[in-house]
Amino acid sequence: MNFDVETQKGIAHFIIKGNVMGGPDGAKLHDAIHAALNKGTRKFILDLGKVKFANRSGVGMLVSGKETIERRNGHVVLLKVAERIQSLKIITDLLTHFKNVDTKDEAIQSFDN
Repeated sequence: MNFDVETQKGIAHFIIKGNVMGGPDGAKLHDAIHAALNKGTRKFILDLGKVKFANRSGVGMLVSGKETIERRNGHVVLLKVAERIQSLKIITDLLTHFKNVDTKDEAIQSFDN
């Protein structure tokens, strides 16, 4: 897994790519989340549109990132969760606490609700 971060209008858009499987990649993601939080960012989009595969460990990593953000009064939206990831979501029941949208505009608008 790797990711890019685009920050615009106070929103950190994490574009996650490849296989989400936890482990050392999780530490890199958490470091980037903490860096954004330390800069005052409180709105996060986790874009999964380029994710090929996620296992339970990877889902746990995303949930842990969400909890970190929410402990600092932030908000998280999942963007473009592919069908194969949604199946895993149903099986693990871990991501039911995430707001899930299909477009970046929907993600940005969701922060106003």
